[in-house]
Amino acid sequence: MTRRVVLTTDFSECAQRTLDCIPALKVLGFDEVVLLHVINPHDLAHVLSGLGSDQQLARIKTQVESILAETAEQANGWNIPVRPVVKFGKAADGIIATAREEDAQLIAIGSQGWGLVKGAVLGSVSERVLRYAPMPVLVIKCGPGSAGDEAPCGPDHLNLFRRIMVPTDFSDASLEARDYILGLAEHLREAVEELIVIHVADRFTVFSERQYEEAPAQLRRVARSLEAAGYRVRTLLKRGVPFVRLAGTVREEGVTLVVMGSHGLSRVREMLLGGTCAEFVRTVDRPVLVVKQG
Repeated sequence: MTRRVVLTTDFSECAQRTLDCIPALKVLGFDEVVLLHVINPHDLAHVLSGLGSDQQLARIKTQVESILAETAEQANGWNIPVRPVVKFGKAADGIIATAREEDAQLIAIGSQGWGLVKGAVLGSVSERVLRYAPMPVLVIKCGPGSAGDEAPCGPDHLNLFRRIMVPTDFSDASLEARDYILGLAEHLREAVEELIVIHVADRFTVFSERQYEEAPAQLRRVARSLEAAGYRVRTLLKRGVPFVRLAGTVREEGVTLVVMGSHGLSRVREMLLGGTCAEFVRTVDRPVLVVKQG
């Protein structure tokens, strides 16, 4: 079966820089990249006249297809097929629908950029894709708030996997991230210098001292399963507001990629995607791969 990823672009500087991550997708075992741009006719209402609007949209689509084709041709030099696709509709809905149609195993999207109308990608499109896409989503950080001005995947595409952080609250949902990494061991373990498995005890949650004392043993169980697959693993246990402590740990430990589950448990019983995940993705300055439960 072809392992396929949908890589989105809105032609912003950030979106263009995410193309540097295509070789990294090859390392993850993907066989094809679908390079997608979604045209929202509503965003173009100010440039479309009532008469002949269909022809104008067709002309715009042709222009976009030409640009995508040129980009895909350049990217094909990275030894992975890149196929350009243009769709009409709302951006997030079009991205998710295309990923379903293409039977994609991953969506890759930039976290900073501007569409045809001025609206931050992460504040709207990326968050909607994170929430509703049924497959894993890789949010590639760049632009203001990212780690310097370097390409998000680094000059060496293997840099993306050098030090991976895996947050867990020991729920089945958060352990999906561990299982995802286990499934990639054949492709990934040689590129990873270290996996950091971390648990942050939420200070706003009723969390007994006994539970805190049991956390190191739970962390070690997670670590041993990853070590058995050939990874080098270190565990961390911290207290505090999860997304704040996690973002701080990313900086302190020089993390290059975060792989996390989309749901978990906290004071609102939605540690990750419902609360901490969205806050964390906004705050952190490194790429985040969000794995969905099920």
